[in-house]
Amino acid sequence: MVLTDAIAVIKPEPDSHFLLLPCPECKSDNVAYVGYMLGIHEPWRVQCFDCGHTVDKQSIFRHNAQRHWNEEARNVRESA
Repeated sequence: MVLTDAIAVIKPEPDSHFLLLPCPECKSDNVAYVGYMLGIHEPWRVQCFDCGHTVDKQSIFRHNAQRHWNEEARNVRESA
């Protein structure tokens, strides 16, 4: 997978407080935070590097990107 707009990619450690749940689409744990430029801002999104699923709320805080991703993953898991 090629990321043309990425300025940073961070895969959290398994015991990190920035832990990401597996991808809600393909259930892969190959997910990471991707920082990118948006005008003068540097927001974060979370992306699956296996299927490409992305949750991007253009948050400038990694914690908010984590919250959006994990909420979507939990909602998918609970509705299954």
